[in-house]
Amino acid sequence: NYAWQHSNLNVAVIHTGSQLDNFFPPAPPFQIRVNLKRYTLVNIALNHDVSDQIQLRLRLDNALAADYEEVFGFRAPGRAASAGIHFRL
Repeated sequence: NYAWQHSNLNVAVIHTGSQLDNFFPPAPPFQIRVNLKRYTLVNIALNHDVSDQIQLRLRLDNALAADYEEVFGFRAPGRAASAGIHFRL
């Protein structure tokens, strides 16, 4: 996290090592242990105070577009970006 004057930049790096999960196929054997690959996510957020009442916000999740699974057979979300304006009353 780095803050200066009216802005704040946050970079989060999340690393998950390989892990085991259960897969339940429709035919025997009805449970198989599978290995999920390791992955690294990078999320970036930037906030800038335009005034005491207005703040601009930018966010980029999964900036490196990592292809990963947290649960076997279910792909996790890809890259996502959002922008917003926050008003304080």
